[in-house]
Amino acid sequence: MRNRLAIGLTLGIFGAVLLGAYVCGYAPETVKGSVRAEGTAEGSVAFAVTDCLSGHVLWPSFSGAALRGDGGLELRVAGSGDGARLSLYPKGVDHGAIQFGKNDCSRWDVDVVGGQGMVNRTVSTVDGHVRVACRAVAGSMTADVDFANCRE
Repeated sequence: MRNRLAIGLTLGIFGAVLLGAYVCGYAPETVKGSVRAEGTAEGSVAFAVTDCLSGHVLWPSFSGAALRGDGGLELRVAGSGDGARLSLYPKGVDHGAIQFGKNDCSRWDVDVVGGQGMVNRTVSTVDGHVRVACRAVAGSMTADVDFANCRE
């Protein structure tokens, strides 16, 4: 009986610690998907999204996410739904992005929501997805990405 009680208490405490860690923003970041652009000043580029950041940690800060791939390519998602703005940044630069809005796209499913955690009491984690097919003067882009717990 004592062993069962000890095991039960241990599992209960461990579960509470895991839940607390998740709520406080320590749940693992997950991101999967890819972005492809054609006809840009950089030519055609494609990248698997391997990392994401909450827009709250970038300057200027914004509500959304930065979806990053190898080679410094980045898709920033500012906002959510019909009013969201997508900015495709070329390799390793923080200016000169190709901008896309819903009116530029034949397919538009952009959803960014506040996640379940906070980091350092100031940075909200973000979850969401981007599923778009867009064409603008500066090039075209398709993206299919799911992300969760994006933070620093």
